[in-house]
Amino acid sequence: MSFRFLLLILLATVTRGVFAMPTAPLTFEPNHGQTDARADFLARGPGYLLWLGHGETALRLGTNGSVIRWKLLAAGPMTGVGESRTAATSNYLSFDDTRVAKAVPHFERVRYVGAWPGVELVYYGSSDGHLEYDFVLAPGTDVASVAFEVEGAQRLRLADNGDLEIQTAAGTLRQHAPVVYQQRNQQRTPIAARFVLQGATVRFAVEHYDPTLELVIDPVISYATFLGGSGDDRIGGIAVRDGETYVAGTTDSVAFPTTPGGLQASDGPGRGCFVSRFNATATQLIWSTYLDGAGDQECSDIAVDGDGEVYVAGTSTHQGPTADPGGAAFLAKLSSDGTHLAYPVVYRTGNGLDQATGIAVTASGEAFLAGFTDSTDFPVTIGTDGADRGGFSVKVATTGMVAWSRLIDGSGAQEIASVAVDAAGNSYFGGTTIESGNSDGFVVKLSPTGTLVWPAVARIEGSGAGDLQDRLFDLSVIAATGQVLVTGSTNSTNLPTTPGVLQPTSGGGPSKAFVGQLTANGLGFDFLSYYHPGSIETGVGIRRDDAGNLYVLTVDTLGTDHNVLCLGFLTPGATQLSFVRYLGDDSGDVLAAALAVSPDGTATYGATVRGLPLQTTPGVLGPTSSGAKDGYIERIAPGLPMMSLSADLVVAEGDSGSQAAVVRVSLSAASLQDTTFGLVTVYQSSAQPDSDYTYINTTFAIPAGEAFLDVPVAILGDSIDEPDEFLTLGVNIVPAQATLGDASTRITIIDNDAPPALSISATPSSVLEGALTQIKVQLSQVSGYDVQFRFRTEFQSAVEADVGDVYNDILQIDAGERSITIPMAMHTDPIDEATETFAMRVLEPVHATVPAGGAVATISITDTNPTPELTLVVHPDTQVEGAGNVVVEAWLSGPSSRGVTFHLATEAGTAGVGDFVPYAADLTIAAGELAFGVEVGLIDDLLDEPDLETFRFRATSVVNAQTVAGGAVATATIADNDNPPTLSFDASGCSVIEGDGGAVNCAFLLRLSAASGKTVAFNTSTANGTATAGSDYTGHASTARNITTGLTTLTINVPVLADTLEEVDETFALNVTGVTNASPGSITGHGTILDDDLAELVFFDGFE
Repeated sequence: MSFRFLLLILLATVTRGVFAMPTAPLTFEPNHGQTDARADFLARGPGYLLWLGHGETALRLGTNGSVIRWKLLAAGPMTGVGESRTAATSNYLSFDDTRVAKAVPHFERVRYVGAWPGVELVYYGSSDGHLEYDFVLAPGTDVASVAFEVEGAQRLRLADNGDLEIQTAAGTLRQHAPVVYQQRNQQRTPIAARFVLQGATVRFAVEHYDPTLELVIDPVISYATFLGGSGDDRIGGIAVRDGETYVAGTTDSVAFPTTPGGLQASDGPGRGCFVSRFNATATQLIWSTYLDGAGDQECSDIAVDGDGEVYVAGTSTHQGPTADPGGAAFLAKLSSDGTHLAYPVVYRTGNGLDQATGIAVTASGEAFLAGFTDSTDFPVTIGTDGADRGGFSVKVATTGMVAWSRLIDGSGAQEIASVAVDAAGNSYFGGTTIESGNSDGFVVKLSPTGTLVWPAVARIEGSGAGDLQDRLFDLSVIAATGQVLVTGSTNSTNLPTTPGVLQPTSGGGPSKAFVGQLTANGLGFDFLSYYHPGSIETGVGIRRDDAGNLYVLTVDTLGTDHNVLCLGFLTPGATQLSFVRYLGDDSGDVLAAALAVSPDGTATYGATVRGLPLQTTPGVLGPTSSGAKDGYIERIAPGLPMMSLSADLVVAEGDSGSQAAVVRVSLSAASLQDTTFGLVTVYQSSAQPDSDYTYINTTFAIPAGEAFLDVPVAILGDSIDEPDEFLTLGVNIVPAQATLGDASTRITIIDNDAPPALSISATPSSVLEGALTQIKVQLSQVSGYDVQFRFRTEFQSAVEADVGDVYNDILQIDAGERSITIPMAMHTDPIDEATETFAMRVLEPVHATVPAGGAVATISITDTNPTPELTLVVHPDTQVEGAGNVVVEAWLSGPSSRGVTFHLATEAGTAGVGDFVPYAADLTIAAGELAFGVEVGLIDDLLDEPDLETFRFRATSVVNAQTVAGGAVATATIADNDNPPTLSFDASGCSVIEGDGGAVNCAFLLRLSAASGKTVAFNTSTANGTATAGSDYTGHASTARNITTGLTTLTINVPVLADTLEEVDETFALNVTGVTNASPGSITGHGTILDDDLAELVFFDGFE
């Protein structure tokens, strides 16, 4: 079983500052005395130093010297080895020369073996400059053995996403949660894994894994770049050392990219060679130079020795300054820095065409040059010149002298296409023998002295009728064992394939590639298979990594016009095809190719392309093609690429429609197959799916060969004022084809809407006393904020006692709600009142607006009490005349909040205006009062009057009260306190002269001593005295008579009858009886009749 834990150390933002990890590649220096002796390796970044060694990793942060240590628990002795050396070096000098370290190399990776049985620890920098390290567990290794302890932290905690957070005085370190994969049935399956924190000890929990399976690392595209100038540029060969890439080829560009200080900054007059060296990410040319001279040069292959010196094989039309029209094969050795030739160019030429096709070198710098010639005088040191076209092999010593030279000759023509050398110095030359229209592939093995080792030439051939074309184009050797890998093309249908291989039969068709491994004696095959991932295939490159996996480069012909390149990954023994990488399509062409594979399985290959719109990776030397033909170099490295989502985004919401927040899902390197993953939007804060954004829960795929995919998230515009919202787009289906880095992108939606307006209303706005009204405070539209405001009661004609609840409070409409309703109850009371009003005011809003002064709703309260009745009351109800006044009180049947006005006036009854002081006025019973009194004066007099006289008070024109019809009335009674008057006759009666005829009245004048308020009634009758009724006067019987109220006299005429009789004066009486309302009860008046008659006289003689 094999596991890889990807643990990213990231310095996060803290209150003391931000520590950013470097963007430049992270490299490691071995300790040559420049640092603490306990460290094996040293690495630097902005704001930190890193030491590796002795079972621990130490990280010093910031300027305060905070040091964090990761100590491996129960780990055994470990040895660290730098891998993938870079071109950079460091020099350390001191004034006292006590600490001098010069030419300290830099490495991209450091590998420790022996921490625990079956466990390797690998440190390296990620593609974006972060520090990463892997625990790589062999099958059967117990995960529980892996543990480390963190020292120097202020606090350790596991974040919600499983990351390990290490808080320090200088900042917070974050180690991403472990990522684990296994491959099962050619499918990559992520294995659930997590940190387990026990105090300061960190272990790993891994669930449900198969301990018998190894981790199969997906190949990924580390880089892809063009290399060329403005003209035609062709790739001849590729070599890799310590991760760096060396390329040789041919160019006629006048502006091919070169570096200052190189061997040759400009090209010659004709077609020339170029040699370029660039870093492991193809982002920087370490050096690049022309390799040119007189005439034309073509370079076909390149190799690098253990010291980094470079060997180039090629063909030139000149041998130095001397023309060689047939063409001369040459070998050029350049210094490791590309500034000069290590020794003079070695030429091998005869009288014909001498063409170099391949170069191989030993670690010590012995070179083997391969090619073919048709010269009859090709210079050899072993054997003889050939009479026909033959292959040649040349060994050049480290001094540049030819050690030996020989032809590989036989019947027919031989063309050597490839050469390799093993660890013992044996060389292997492979190519094709052509005879009688047929061709066979072959391999020969030569000893270090150039003699044949195998008893016979190894052949790759079929059998049968017709033209059989079996051609070998490339070979490589397993340096330690000397086993040879071969590839080429064949139209034979009966190659001697071996059991269990990928394609034991040809499958028909005009031409197929083959892959095989020769037995150690060259007499047979350990395995041999047809190989045709496409249609018409030609194998042009084959290599193997230390795990035995095969890498086969083929050219596939599309029709008759176009070639595409195919890089296949085969399992050991060519039993299965793991992956296939195609380069090109029918829009262009692939003209030549070369392949190099590192021991760890990193495959670097180059091709000459024409008119192909190929993808490149970010930051490389040649992002686009520059000429009609260009070199194209691609590196495919083992390991799963890291898939990460782009940094957090900020998007303006808009008022309508939608805005696209584009999240880029990136791979640290392109994969050879589609990277399939799932994304889901997770709402947080107040952002809601389908109202603020369009919900995503979808499977996506980054196409093979692509390094990113842009995923738009539709942000929906609205007019709702709301806080800035955010959502997260996260990975919910982990890709099997990549590890997971930053698994989510937070998208912040910036709101740009105006706040809503607040309004207030009351339903009903006119409410009965004792009833409810609903006060509604409403927004003009929903808000995303909690909208707060002051809710205040303001009294107008109503008072606090009229309203159930009085407010001066802060209320809130919750986010997403449109309104709130506040019920308000009106109080009841017994008081008659006018319709009263009060107001509810909304002001001081937060996240909303109101008009100046606030929003107001006015509520009127209608009184439910009956209108009080106004009545009048007199006190005392009977008042004795002369004893005082009377008070009239106006009373209400109940209280009123309104002033009751009325007109109060006296009205005469039996009592007249002389009995009381008349009164008339407009009066008011004040609000809240029940009564109002008025004192009315009584007039004291001497009249005898009725004992109880009355007069009235009447209230009319009553406002805010009710009365009976006609108004409110009260009666006042006056009790008389005067004696009755005395009735008498003036002059005690009357006297009258009788007269001689007719009648004359004797007027009796009855007189009251005072006017009376009563009618004085009585009866009169005459009585004879000396006078006789009927003769002397006219008498009358009892006759009712009266002196009306207010009068004091009454005349009673008694007619006296005249006569002529002389008589004495006579009298009669007038009796008054039955006197009421006066005294005495009876009186008598006397009438005197004065006689005016004389006695009858006798006249005598005129005398009486």
